[in-house]
Amino acid sequence: MLDRQRRSASMKCYAFPWTRNVQCGIKVREIRTNFQQVETKVPRNDKMTYYDEISEGYEELHKEEQLKKVELISKYLKVKPDDLLLDVGCGTGLTTKPWKCKTVGADPAIKLLEKAGKGIWVNAEAEHLPFKDNTFDWVISVTAIQNFNDIEKGLKEIKRVGKGKYVLTFLKKSNKNIYILELLHSLYKVKNIVEEDKDLVFVIE
Repeated sequence: MLDRQRRSASMKCYAFPWTRNVQCGIKVREIRTNFQQVETKVPRNDKMTYYDEISEGYEELHKEEQLKKVELISKYLKVKPDDLLLDVGCGTGLTTKPWKCKTVGADPAIKLLEKAGKGIWVNAEAEHLPFKDNTFDWVISVTAIQNFNDIEKGLKEIKRVGKGKYVLTFLKKSNKNIYILELLHSLYKVKNIVEEDKDLVFVIE
């Protein structure tokens, strides 16, 4: 079933057996179960427009630094082949594809998802993740939190859909870093904080 799904068009959102049949602020025109396609409309904003505009050169700009972060994260994130991992703010899938388990990427920028290629990609905002509670063994978000429209709501959604294991990073230079730090400590039990060249990495179990 997963293999069939991975061959489907990457620009669509999908309904899985573990997807909530609620709209969560996303306009859903059609919902089917058992891995059938779902067409969605995510409200546009300036950040999405920016990432759509740079989609052609996104990997050229960010591939090296994102893969470097994945290498660091891999020291703390130990997946099993049957684990289900969600990458929130996955972009073109640079931080999604390296994990040797079942993966799902979610991003509001449709043009970035179109560049992701084979995989399971969901066009959705962090604040409105269309999944049931406690679905994913691991949830990661790499260099995306500072871009959430509502950071607190996004972090609560990430917590809701996970089973307790998370790796979350954000830009150290962000002017929202103190606010994000406070939220992470208030919402999660932080196991470890690792300083990367550009990001702070939070390991949560």
